[in-house]
Amino acid sequence: MLIAVLAAGYGGFWFFATSRIESGLDARAEALRQAGYVVELTGRRVEGFPFRIKIRHEQARIATPSGWALTVPGLEAEAYLHAPDHWVLVAPQGLSVNRPEGGGLSVKGQVMRASVAGTDKSPWRIVLQGGKLTFTPAPGARPFSLASADLLEIYLRPAPDAPEGMTLLRLEGGRAGEGSVLEAVAGDQVVTGALQARLTRPTAFRGGDWGSAVRAWAGAGGAAEKVQGLIVAGKTEAKVEGGTLGVGGDGRLVGALPMQLKQPGPAITAFAGRALEEAAANSAAAVAAARAQGETARINLVFQAGVTTLGPVRIGPAPKIG
Repeated sequence: MLIAVLAAGYGGFWFFATSRIESGLDARAEALRQAGYVVELTGRRVEGFPFRIKIRHEQARIATPSGWALTVPGLEAEAYLHAPDHWVLVAPQGLSVNRPEGGGLSVKGQVMRASVAGTDKSPWRIVLQGGKLTFTPAPGARPFSLASADLLEIYLRPAPDAPEGMTLLRLEGGRAGEGSVLEAVAGDQVVTGALQARLTRPTAFRGGDWGSAVRAWAGAGGAAEKVQGLIVAGKTEAKVEGGTLGVGGDGRLVGALPMQLKQPGPAITAFAGRALEEAAANSAAAVAAARAQGETARINLVFQAGVTTLGPVRIGPAPKIG
């Protein structure tokens, strides 16, 4: 009799926990809709009793007011009942991304998963991991930088020694996409890279949507500091040797990255007629050549007043972040 009562009580607790999670998910989706997002979660199924909570959707889609959209068919999310703040998400059928200026992009892979934990702290611990990925632009869409990658990882976690955050991006075994700027630089050679930074004021990154959270973070003095890393594309190497990046009042990137470029001339020239106007590419290549010591040139990549400059040469608008 006692066992039956305990079993019934545990079953009731499982259903109560899953109901709360579903209600929270629906409330968050509705808050995003009120902020101008499109959120579609169709074909939900909840299972995993007795020790886990598994939520599956036939399709999950979210679109931002700026035109970015992410669609994940067959999205799966799972957490242990005793650890409801640690979720593992899997996209077994891949996903598609709509780029507001680039068009559709399909992403497939042998491994496509994410881990989200520590949601009671700031920043959350987030890991995005893809293995044996392929990237296929939709018909008529702009080329994408990568055609494939053996491994692509993005990490975000609290710093171990300060109330700050740490982020890391790692790429292994990348191949440039056909018709992309990266193809002009790397050709058919392997592309690898790693980039990391320390994020200040992570607790200020709060808001009803991405844009408001970025603005709140930037307004509180949040920035990415100690940015460093290395990108190797064929014979060209770009080493970031420190720097600080933030977000301006217009939502665009601000700051500077001191860079060390190996064989920069051919790489910069390859941008002509693609990412850069020919005159700007030629000017930037000339500046890099003038500063070169052997095969290497030291030069700053600067984002200021909505403009990106390489050394003294204006090469385009600063990226829009928020």
